[in-house]
Amino acid sequence: MGKRKKNTRELKPAYLVYVEGETEKKYISQFKKNFRITSLNIEPEFFPQVKLKNLKDFIENKSFDGYEKVFLLFDVDHYISTSKIKDLKSFTQSVRKEKINILFLNPCLEIWFLLHYKYTSKLFNNCEEVIKDLKKYIKNYTKNEEQILNSLLDKKLIQNAINNAKKLGGFSFKTSNTCAEIYKLIEILLNHTNE
Repeated sequence: MGKRKKNTRELKPAYLVYVEGETEKKYISQFKKNFRITSLNIEPEFFPQVKLKNLKDFIENKSFDGYEKVFLLFDVDHYISTSKIKDLKSFTQSVRKEKINILFLNPCLEIWFLLHYKYTSKLFNNCEEVIKDLKKYIKNYTKNEEQILNSLLDKKLIQNAINNAKKLGGFSFKTSNTCAEIYKLIEILLNHTNE
């Protein structure tokens, strides 16, 4: 009798991303499609419309079996402009679940886009200020525009943004520094494009 071959094929790690808004959802969806990443699921945005307490309860009660890591992307400007930054800090300190990775964009996703073109640690008051700077590089930038988002998927530009984001470091609630921690997710995903 012949022996059965064991299935030795390794499963790719799977990742889950929860996003805050439409631009984040479209950008990550385009990234996934462009680089043919099959190991990433993007959940519908559920905040800032959902209270952080409800989000915490959802995360604490949800099973993330089958996922190596789960990412939550937060635009900090929403929480600063609505005076809920203390709530966000409390939320991040209280969510202690193994696979959860909270990533901040301060003030918003557009800082990540700007870092594709230049390094800046400038403290922006809001997203509109970042977009104004971004328009020096992408003159016709508008949120959610698929063609513009696709133009940001050049590997050299992405690597430049990763390097610039690393220089900025992580978000600090004390200083509310400019940051684009999304680079952590993007780096992981780029490592899966060559498999």
